[in-house]
Amino acid sequence: MKIDGLLYDFDELPSIDKNKTHNIEVVVDRLAIEEEKDNRLAESLETALKLSNGILHIEIVSIEDKTYEKHKEGEIVIFSEKFACPVSGFSITEIEPRIF
Repeated sequence: MKIDGLLYDFDELPSIDKNKTHNIEVVVDRLAIEEEKDNRLAESLETALKLSNGILHIEIVSIEDKTYEKHKEGEIVIFSEKFACPVSGFSITEIEPRIF
């Protein structure tokens, strides 16, 4: 679990003030991206999307290939399975051929 940005094991969760707003996140999996872990990655993504009602945060912890420039270490990438931007809230109807 991540509570207010700090990572905790389930057996070491701190007590939190119920009168204060907290950011609580469930860490579904921590893994390195490798071809032989494709199934594990897919299962983790499905689990996270079910738990989060369709919004997924992926934290880039480290990048071994220093030529990779799309995302940076420490960056949090947000995905949504809804037809809406998770950052701005902009939404569209379900995608159909007539939209184009």
